[in-house]
Amino acid sequence: MNNTYMIKELVIDTGKAAHEVSFKGLDLLHDNIEKATGEALARLPWLTDDHRNTVRDWFKNARKGRNTLKSTIDENFKTVEGWFSAS
Repeated sequence: MNNTYMIKELVIDTGKAAHEVSFKGLDLLHDNIEKATGEALARLPWLTDDHRNTVRDWFKNARKGRNTLKSTIDENFKTVEGWFSAS
């Protein structure tokens, strides 16, 4: 069996699969926390709309940052896969 194929199959593909599963779990956790926080904030009458919007913006920025990190990692996996397919 080819060493390059073994490295790609065992290390890169396994790492990529672990990354995908981890991201999906993080995404689900984030969605649930965002939903629960939104419902809790809606029930607090002493909070202003500015406070609620600040929390919504924070969640939006966290999602944007997480998606940016995921796309960067995906691009890095493609780069490393390209190195091994060129060998």
